[in-house]
Amino acid sequence: MESFLPEIPNCALLKSKANFPLGDMLLEMQRQFPPFNFYYDKPEGMSTNHYLMSRKPVPFNYYFEYGQIKRWFLDVINQAQEFVRAGEIDKGIWTYETLIEHRYPNYKPYDLLIKLYRKHKDFENEQRILHHSISFFTDLKESQKEYVISLAMEYNMESVALEYINAGKKIHYYGGAFVLWDPVSVLSVWENNLSMLTQKTNEFN
Repeated sequence: MESFLPEIPNCALLKSKANFPLGDMLLEMQRQFPPFNFYYDKPEGMSTNHYLMSRKPVPFNYYFEYGQIKRWFLDVINQAQEFVRAGEIDKGIWTYETLIEHRYPNYKPYDLLIKLYRKHKDFENEQRILHHSISFFTDLKESQKEYVISLAMEYNMESVALEYINAGKKIHYYGGAFVLWDPVSVLSVWENNLSMLTQKTNEFN
């Protein structure tokens, strides 16, 4: 089925890390961008767009390979959705599983795959993906939290970072280029679904 997937980007970083999951590479590349400063020196009343235009903190060349990998993920998601719409469920599932294999750091395809397995009463695989998704995004969320707090402390903006985190609001990189911290609100839904599924499974065993 590999031929159904968009071709993996041919960029230098990927060649140097041939067996590295693309999702991990995406996160690693984000950490190579100029550190987010929480707009610590933005004058009151100035828009973030004006601030970005005056400072230009992110060189465009940083986006090239990062953009290639991000586009690959988006193309694979679109391919999975097309398969499902066409009724080719096995291909759709396989394509979503490929995203998970590459540790894509966005919860939406994971949630769609969980729902696909549930709809087709494949409770064993639903349970497997629930376990995996809860573990993966719990760890990612904690790693992101530690990172953004460490950044915020450098600019005396820790209270701002904690205000967002405690309110369950996403923290974005400059101009919303990507998410620095995501509360992954669906985690509680997954945990509840896993608990009910486990209980149901135990009742029939």
